[in-house]
Amino acid sequence: MNFKPEISFSTRIRKSPFFESTMKWGCKGFTVYNKMYMPTYYKTFVDDYWSLVSDVTLWDVAGERQVEIKGKDAERFVEFITPRDISKCKVKSIWFILDWSLIIKSVFSVYWFCTHLLSKLQFTPFPLFYKEVG
Repeated sequence: MNFKPEISFSTRIRKSPFFESTMKWGCKGFTVYNKMYMPTYYKTFVDDYWSLVSDVTLWDVAGERQVEIKGKDAERFVEFITPRDISKCKVKSIWFILDWSLIIKSVFSVYWFCTHLLSKLQFTPFPLFYKEVG
């Protein structure tokens, strides 16, 4: 089968702030993730895999989101959804949760859950910022 489906760019799907750079560097495939275009490959899937394993790769993962969890039951809820003892997490600390995400405790009873695939060596081209409340 030689059929190669295409994604047409439209205004219904958002472009990340890094979309133009992704195009400039030769992205050949996209998927839609969280209503945003996300690159899937540049050369070939196999070449990109070996670049990831033996070199450094830069991917636009802006479609991945951070979730804020706050309130009087925030710690109890975070404890429920993670395998870690969150009561030991100090303010302004970052913990890796499982193998693919992290938790940031910004202030008392405020947590940020980030699902960037850090251990898979995907690099997020923007720092994680959080605003302290109070």
